[in-house]
This record gives sequence, C-alpha cells and structure tokens, in this order.
Amino acid sequence: MQRVVVGDVPLVPGGEIDLAQESAHYLRRVLRLGNGAKFIAMTGQGASWIAQLTEDGAVVLEPMLTQTELPIAVTLAIALPKGSGFDEVVRQVTELGVSCIVPILSERTVLKPSDNRLDRWRKIAQELQSSRSARWCRRCWSRLSGQRF
Repeated sequence: MQRVVVGDVPLVPGGEIDLAQESAHYLRRVLRLGNGAKFIAMTGQGASWIAQLTEDGAVVLEPMLTQTELPIAVTLAIALPKGSGFDEVVRQVTELGVSCIVPILSERTVLKPSDNRLDRWRKIAQELQSSRSARWCRRCWSRLSGQRF
C-alpha cells in the first residue's frame, strides 16, 4: 500500500481527510488510484492509518500499529558543507532514522542558506518519510550559529 503524509491533523476512524492538492495529485494521477482505493495516511506525529479514497478526499478506516522507529529520538547537528551537499546529508540521515536535523552555521561555512533552501530540505525529508515506513516526520530546524548551539 502507498504511504502519504496528510499533515499534523488528528485522525479518527470514520473521519474525513482533506487531502492537500499535491497528495491528491500523487494518489489519483501518478499512482492512478480511483475511488475506493486504500492507502496509508501518516500524520507526521507517529500515527499511521489505513484510509480509502473518496470523491472529495479520503475517509479513515482503521489505525495501523507498527513499530519501525528507533526507541530514542536522535538529533543531528551538522555544519553546512559547500555546494548542494547538504541535500544528500538530509537524504541519508533521514534514511538512517535521525528524527531532527539542525544545520549549523560555523565561522568557516561558505553556504548561507535562504528560507527557500530550508523549505527544500524539509520537503526532501518529508518525501523520504513517505517512501519508507518511517512514522515520525523529520524536521530541519531553523539555521543556527555555532555559538548559539
């Protein structure tokens, strides 16, 4: 079954899910799922539910009880490398199970990321969460200076 992050919304059996435009497009156009098709809806806060597509969105059927995460939350604080290397860092550590990524701006950091770059890293982590059985939404915090950390 396909996994889709539906956001940080509380889900209850029989409740409606208002799918984001990107999620609806992915399910209906990319995967070619029709009404009545089932998928896994992940809240990004550790809960997974079996849901079914409807005309207007989806309906929650039942909870999924799985344990695929590390028993502790791992936070990675890392100085930003040159170029676009941090995209790959986000991919790899998300696959390893790191729950929080903190980009550090050191004295010798060449890259000065914009808010768009931070959004890109968050999106990369969220896409990886959907493609594997991760339950917790990975976060990229706001950039920090080395002294503040």
